[in-house]
Amino acid sequence: MRENRQSSYSRITLFLSVLAALACSRFFIPSFQSHSFELSFGLTESACAEESAPGSDQQAKADDPFADQDWASKIVSVPLQGPILPDFMGGQENALVKAFEKAGKEKPKLVILEIDSPGGAVNSCDLITHAILKADVPTVALILHKAISGGALVATSCKEIVMVKGSRIGDVQPMNMMSSEGMDERTAEKIEADVRAMFSANADANGYPKPVLHAMVSRSIALYRVTFSDGTHEYYKEPEVKVLEENITEGREKRKIKNKELVVEAGKLLHVSAEDAVGLDLAKEVVDSREAFYKSREIDLLEVVQAKIAPGEFQLNLPRTKLLLLGIFLIVGIAGTLTEMHAPGFGIPGACGIIGFAGFFAILVMHGTAEPWEIGLFILGIILLVIEIVVLPGFGVAGVSGILCILSGLGLAFLPEWDSFSMTHYKWEFMARFSLLLLSSGILACVGVGALLMYGRKLAFLRVFYLGEELPDGREALVEARSHQEDEHEHLQNQNEKYLGKSGVAETTLRPSGKVRLDDGTQLDVVTDGRLLQSGTKVVVKDIGMNRILVVPVEN
Repeated sequence: MRENRQSSYSRITLFLSVLAALACSRFFIPSFQSHSFELSFGLTESACAEESAPGSDQQAKADDPFADQDWASKIVSVPLQGPILPDFMGGQENALVKAFEKAGKEKPKLVILEIDSPGGAVNSCDLITHAILKADVPTVALILHKAISGGALVATSCKEIVMVKGSRIGDVQPMNMMSSEGMDERTAEKIEADVRAMFSANADANGYPKPVLHAMVSRSIALYRVTFSDGTHEYYKEPEVKVLEENITEGREKRKIKNKELVVEAGKLLHVSAEDAVGLDLAKEVVDSREAFYKSREIDLLEVVQAKIAPGEFQLNLPRTKLLLLGIFLIVGIAGTLTEMHAPGFGIPGACGIIGFAGFFAILVMHGTAEPWEIGLFILGIILLVIEIVVLPGFGVAGVSGILCILSGLGLAFLPEWDSFSMTHYKWEFMARFSLLLLSSGILACVGVGALLMYGRKLAFLRVFYLGEELPDGREALVEARSHQEDEHEHLQNQNEKYLGKSGVAETTLRPSGKVRLDDGTQLDVVTDGRLLQSGTKVVVKDIGMNRILVVPVEN
């Protein structure tokens, strides 16, 4: 019977180990594809299912996701939908760059970039913009709903902008996406200067007015539209207007100012509708819909090549070695805690649990994601759980709150700092990956503790941790001691059987153990069947065990 039970335990242990290994593989297997990000490690699902030799169709598909399409002398539609993010954040950066690299090689008749984006990472927008300018092919940015922030940068890299009625463009001031704290003034100006330079390159390449684009980036710019007496107009920043007026007064500028109109005052960002974008020489025209644009250009939608832009595979922005160490420390922490909960006093398992969780948080503190309050939340959870186990009877609010605090502390320390509590694909992916890490570590910890309890006595280097087996010569003494202990338990049980059925009153609160005074004056140490009984409750002895006396309340 014992062998069968151990065989069943072995099968369960093997199954759980395989399950945990599969979960861990999502973190610890390196990528088979290069994504040109120094801090990007993880598992990608494409190009990993099968082994492929260099030069195979699968490798070619990875290098050129549009290899099965011919773009030469054709009209190509490329969608840009949602946030513009790097591939390791689940974005479309790599696919969009590849699309315009292909356009530069095959020279399609026209590339229509259909944009509906709130912006995204500066570096991703810069790479896509550079790819569009380098392609040097006819391009149209068709703004379907919005081209905000980085979306406006990408739109102005196209040679022409057309906007659907009701769409908008602008508001390009850089922000810290991963934190609610703003940037200091020097850092903000440094980044804004770089973004203004990107817009200047777009303006030089495609003929857009630079001051208008700069007013989208910096709040400090007051933008004016100056109309001259010859009917032409130009855009100037406030200091440039003063210089222009001085030049006209001193005769260095022959044109006369007919009208000077403030477009946007200092302290506000330029953010305009489709109609206003046409008036500011940004957009060429406004159309009623996407279909109306194609119809106005006499383009048959059935003849347009639709480029399919697939998002990149999400990857944790952590080195693989740190992920491996996080998993190991988490396993040690969980295993040590579970073992300590089943052992009397405080010993080596408890110390291992502390070391494991301390190592987990130490790595995340060095990586810059763990905050002191998140570590404090985890410690609070441990304290609540200890109170629930040691002080309070049963399992209630303190225990549930403790578990929630522990999980929240671990999870929040693992996740980067957010600018808001709104959920995005990137945030959900982070949470899913942490859940997998916690699940796999928990399974491996349970498997390890179970294996230690089952097979630890058979390993020579672990025998010193088991009572009675420190020395091989102590086996006979151990058997004799156990036999003596069993005799004492039997004698004690026979003595206590005389109390069976007797009634008394609880002298202390039974939670569930405590003291009872029988009607004949005898005081006993007793336990209940799990119920909490207040002192003064009438009870009766219901059962006698080897080392316990069970009482229940007397029914009225």
